[in-house]
Amino acid sequence: PELLRRTEAACKQLDHRFEIVLVDDGSRDDSADILKRAG
Repeated sequence: PELLRRTEAACKQLDHRFEIVLVDDGSRDDSADILKRAG
């Protein structure tokens, strides 16, 4: 969740639209589930 919080904070400072693409490479740290819940 820390990466998500920091990324959101940084993106809120931008003056333009953006898209972030994250790739799950088979990690076992539940990061894919965390990102899915975040929307």
